[in-house]
Amino acid sequence: MKIQKSKITIILIFIAVFFLDWFIIEPEIKQSYLNQDIWKFENNSWKYSVITFLLIYISFLIYKLYNSKYNKAGLTVFLFYLCLPSAFLAFCLNSLTENTTLYFNSIYHKENLKKEYLIQRYDTNKVFQLYDKKDEIIVSKRELDKIDLIRKMGNLKSLYELQNNDTIIINYGIGFLKTKYFK
Repeated sequence: MKIQKSKITIILIFIAVFFLDWFIIEPEIKQSYLNQDIWKFENNSWKYSVITFLLIYISFLIYKLYNSKYNKAGLTVFLFYLCLPSAFLAFCLNSLTENTTLYFNSIYHKENLKKEYLIQRYDTNKVFQLYDKKDEIIVSKRELDKIDLIRKMGNLKSLYELQNNDTIIINYGIGFLKTKYFK
């Protein structure tokens, strides 16, 4: 059984894209965004997966129409059978699509945002959180550590050394998708 070079090339391209996503793009996204901003984006990112699905579907269609001569019945069967695999492929690529669009969101900067947070520290039950006095609360240790690292890189006092009711300002960037990220 001999495997065609074009199939091997396609498989290698998919493996390279997934490794690029898993080891470069996804860690960058997790470092640049708050989890709540990622979740908010993911709730509205279905349209990017649909666009990906349509692009895959149309490119396969153009490829097959260009390389083959189908009669109308054969073309209808081809369209039907192509729809299912390309929908499955778009479903599998949903995470890749989301990560890639978030990555480009942080590259194509649109505006700056400065948010002021109030530190709420309760030593009795070891609660530490940041509150923006509106609707955003940052409680996760991982998120707080990200902010602390950014503060340390900017030669500012550590987040954990600040007292209850102190305020801090965090600089965010807002990309073309209107999703904020650490600047």
